[in-house]
Amino acid sequence: MEIRMFSLVLLLVMCSALLTEAQSWKDFKNKHIFGKMTKNACTKVMNQKKLPGSGPYVNSCKERNTFIKATDQQVKAVCTGAGKPVGGKLYKSDLPFSVVTCTGNPNQRYPKCEYKGNEDTRKITITCENKLPVHYQEDKVVVG
Repeated sequence: MEIRMFSLVLLLVMCSALLTEAQSWKDFKNKHIFGKMTKNACTKVMNQKKLPGSGPYVNSCKERNTFIKATDQQVKAVCTGAGKPVGGKLYKSDLPFSVVTCTGNPNQRYPKCEYKGNEDTRKITITCENKLPVHYQEDKVVVG
């Protein structure tokens, strides 16, 4: 009986972890694509979007988020030919993208979240489902 209960609890935990990881194309766009993003706009944009954080408080600020400076079509193309499969549903872009990463403190609460931005160029790695991006995977900065 204990083994069955443990197995059931483990299964439920694994399912909930998968659900929190997955998001829709619409959610992905809102969270990660912003062609006009600048590193100085992090506080303003992150507070406007109110992306959920994992801090200990209700309305915790999201600790980190990356914005891809591109069009929807350019990012979708990574899933349909402008990227290479790198395992499972992950695809890495053939070309580098300009990205802005906003970093803040998850112990802050909306609307008083403050963020610092960093802009760099990198090949992006994303999870694709039905030929659409649904999750951004952190990746390495392109050097040189």
